[in-house]
Amino acid sequence: MADGTRLRALDDGLKVLQESHKQMQDSHAQMVVDQKELRADINLIATSMEDQKKTLNNLLVQMSHAIPKTTTGESEFWYNTSYQTSAQMTPFEVVYGRPPPTISRYVKDTSGNALVDAQLLQRDEVLSLLKTNLLKAQHRMKLAADKTRRDLQFQVGDWVYVKLQPYRQGSLRLQIHYKLGRRYFGPYPVLARVGPVAYKLALPDSAKIHNVFHVSLLRKCNGIPEQQITPLELVNHSSTMVLQPVAILDTRSIHRGEQLVEQFLAQWRGLPSEAATWEDKATLLASFPSVHLEDKVIVKEGVMLWIHYKIKTHP
Repeated sequence: MADGTRLRALDDGLKVLQESHKQMQDSHAQMVVDQKELRADINLIATSMEDQKKTLNNLLVQMSHAIPKTTTGESEFWYNTSYQTSAQMTPFEVVYGRPPPTISRYVKDTSGNALVDAQLLQRDEVLSLLKTNLLKAQHRMKLAADKTRRDLQFQVGDWVYVKLQPYRQGSLRLQIHYKLGRRYFGPYPVLARVGPVAYKLALPDSAKIHNVFHVSLLRKCNGIPEQQITPLELVNHSSTMVLQPVAILDTRSIHRGEQLVEQFLAQWRGLPSEAATWEDKATLLASFPSVHLEDKVIVKEGVMLWIHYKIKTHP
């Protein structure tokens, strides 16, 4: 104490102090005294939860394996008796060399059990109804599809137009309104008939595509073919025309947002000047890096300056 007097704790007071320190929290608030025992309890709880999780997973696995496989036989029968277009036969024929067995119709009163006799007769009625419904559905689908079809046939030597997409790529559009663009090109003579719905045409050498087309892509040419020619330029593997610019007819500058964009009026090879389209200068030069522009300027006194760009390509 301040005056130098010493205090001595009695034995009873020590017992009270020891009991207080043995508790989870002593007389001082929020002070844990036995952290080892608390951590041991937490580890025990975590271990118990992990064991419960493993036990639950084991039970789920056992239950999944205990489910009877009632649909395996039906699935195998369906697969083995289904016709495969690649093998031109069923898997059953591939393995056993003979057609798969069919479900034979039941002959009435051949079974000694009346209940079995009734069930087999009911099965045959269901199968007959199923076949009838499938035939009706097939007939309805055929009628709906035939409404938009026409019986179109060509003979060897006939002149026909072929339907293609006259777009080189998305960045260069030949026409703003695609519906008004050309769809059919030609005409070209029919060389041969390939199967019931395909024909072989005599395409020009510049057309780098297969010369066999489905009948739906062809249209008969009426009149004199030489007077109705729509030229077909280079065509790639996707039946898309590969157009090449041959001349720049005019230039202009337009505002696109806050930028000033320079454009060329490009004339395309094989197309008239009326089919020329305005293209961005940067896009045109990036799409055709092998072409070069030469300025052809005609300067006369008292007239406006006319600039004509001519495109030259490497041979």
